[in-house]
Amino acid sequence: MKNDGKNSDNGAVPDLSSLNGLLYKDLFDGMIQQAPVGMYILTGWSYSYVNQHFCELIGYSEEELLNGDVTLPDLVHSEDLPFIRTRVVAASGSLDSYARYRLRV
Repeated sequence: MKNDGKNSDNGAVPDLSSLNGLLYKDLFDGMIQQAPVGMYILTGWSYSYVNQHFCELIGYSEEELLNGDVTLPDLVHSEDLPFIRTRVVAASGSLDSYARYRLRV
């Protein structure tokens, strides 16, 4: 049925497209939070997103990580920090950056 604004009792059919978007966002957020791998997003040297598994792996709460009390250099072994700095600088500004590596904390 075409949404011409005259298809319901009150004269308008509600637009459900934004509701569908919210449902998918909630589903996506739930999947990321329950993922069995640690995930995070960095903004500069600070965390702007962390999932629960990442928090469990490193032993800090989401709040501690997101409020800036704990930054990437605080967690990375000093000998691994130059490698990480290079990777972060190379990936900065890229929306399509993927990083998978092992390091000491």
